Amino acid sequence: MIPRRPGLLAAPVVPGQPAVALAATVCLGGWALALYALSRHALPQRESSWVFVLLGGALPAAVWLVHRVVTHWRRRAAVEPTVFTRRRHGTLSGIVDSDRRQLRPIGASIAEVAVRTDILLESLLRDPRVRLFRGLRTSLDEPPVTHALVAGRSLTLIESVAWPPGAYLMDPDGRIRCEDAPIGQSVEPLRATVRRLRRELPRGHRVAAMVVVHRTGPGGQQLPLDLQSEVTFTGADEAVSAILGGLPRGGRADWRTLTGLVAATGRAVEGLR
Repeated sequence: MIPRRPGLLAAPVVPGQPAVALAATVCLGGWALALYALSRHALPQRESSWVFVLLGGALPAAVWLVHRVVTHWRRRAAVEPTVFTRRRHGTLSGIVDSDRRQLRPIGASIAEVAVRTDILLESLLRDPRVRLFRGLRTSLDEPPVTHALVAGRSLTLIESVAWPPGAYLMDPDGRIRCEDAPIGQSVEPLRATVRRLRRELPRGHRVAAMVVVHRTGPGGQQLPLDLQSEVTFTGADEAVSAILGGLPRGGRADWRTLTGLVAATGRAVEGLR
């Protein structure tokens, strides 16, 4: 469920399937038992009191159920149709160099590298399940993520960097090293975003992150491995195949998630630059 505090991707709180099923069971079960007892014979006043308890107890559950379901469908009907029909959302205009960006290119601008990744991700739109979001502002304290990709109930945050050849490692706290020397970058904010979105998005969503690494020169490149399995590093040449291999089979995107992501792309150009 969406937390009570305002979340950047928080959609309206609506009942999940377990809550709806429980409320329906209480309503129908209580009324069925009460009506069955009344239909069998007239009960003395003392023995019939439990019948009225069942009838009265089921009524609040019925009112809650109807209110929540009606609210859900009203909010669903208010969503702009383009949220469902468009495959591309947002722009890269808010992706600019910033000292606050914890993952950033070396020897190139973030705007330039984000465009390279954008060209790669365009090919994924051949799959009708895929929706591409550009410039996703997931935090008030961090610059926008360059891209996000949605397929069914799977959300992948995608950051773009350009690094020279070398052997890159990740410390337990998320800091990145090259040839055992710190490079002043960290994956921890991206990890934290993944964890938060796993809590905020509706039940059943899979949230992960990928860092697409563009190599800036000839030579071998060993990329970091995240032992917590929250962030994956991949070379630009393998990015498309790696994303395709991780897409779920079937499934329909949740309207609450799409609505939140569209709103988050609109905020990318308003703050941190």
